[in-house]
Amino acid sequence: MKIKDNSLILVPLYNEEKSLKHLIPQLKIINKNGVVFINDGSKDNTKDIIEKHRYSIINIDSNQGKGNAISAGTHYALKQKNTWIITIDGDLQHPPEMIPEFDDDGKIEIKLGWRKNKDTMPIFRKFSNVVTSLLLSIRSNTLIKDSQCGYRGFPANIYIKCKNREPGFHMESEFLIKASLLGVSIKHVEIPTIYNDSESSMNYFPDLIKFISLWFKSFLWT
Repeated sequence: MKIKDNSLILVPLYNEEKSLKHLIPQLKIINKNGVVFINDGSKDNTKDIIEKHRYSIINIDSNQGKGNAISAGTHYALKQKNTWIITIDGDLQHPPEMIPEFDDDGKIEIKLGWRKNKDTMPIFRKFSNVVTSLLLSIRSNTLIKDSQCGYRGFPANIYIKCKNREPGFHMESEFLIKASLLGVSIKHVEIPTIYNDSESSMNYFPDLIKFISLWFKSFLWT
């Protein structure tokens, strides 16, 4: 499998030693130069596993959050002359074989993963996703079908231009709003809904409240 030379795959990780044993063999279909792992202060053997397989790695000393990890990776990408970013989670919920669907096709847009079949999604996650997707669609004046999906492709310069400030995963919502306000279109890419026994970093109700707070703050951005 080949991605374009200007593209870079970012894989943010926090304590993912178990899933890496399965993820890394799947990523071998991609040239190692096209993949960078961001170790977000993991306390397990995540760092050692990545280094053993000789992948590029960005190490963050303490857990700063997914938003901070992706920001670090995007700045790294631009220094390496990569202009297109593909983000994939390290918990095996995003099939690596679909990476080309998120690759650069010359358009200024965000490619957003869409888990159409939500039957296997935990009930509270499903509720949270419906609410956040609806509110983001209203705020951005564009249809957003799956606001919480981290499987994405986007231009690195658009990410930087948005000046995202959220350190955690709420950055993903912040980015969609800010990019939409800049006139960037959203293209949905249907992916399978996969859940495993990995622990989620989401605390559904408190995080939903934080999202709603972010949503109201977004009206001060323009």
